[in-house]
Amino acid sequence: MTGKIAKKILEMEKDKLMSKPESDRDWELITALDLAIDALKQGEWTPVSEGLPKKNMACLVAVGKLNFTQISMYSDLMGTINHRIFYQGDYGHENFENITQYVNAWKPLSKTYKEAEDD
Repeated sequence: MTGKIAKKILEMEKDKLMSKPESDRDWELITALDLAIDALKQGEWTPVSEGLPKKNMACLVAVGKLNFTQISMYSDLMGTINHRIFYQGDYGHENFENITQYVNAWKPLSKTYKEAEDD
């Protein structure tokens, strides 16, 4: 089973529960399904032909025919959507080289690790 198929199954189960939640347990399951769906989305690559990241978003990109990956910043050059490009590196990086023509796909960076707080 692929991540996309698993995500689709989880979304269908969530929709069933959302149509007629009957108990607090149903709402807990809906919340759990949302978390699982979000986790699966984090691992998905989006081809640039199908969509682009939000403005000023750091992401992981697949570059070139060899599909090596690197962190990139998707930002706008002149304040307009027509000039948005992928930069090599992230904010604070000295080398803001335009790598847009080499990017095949992208995905969001994972969330920063935080230790669990004690209750």
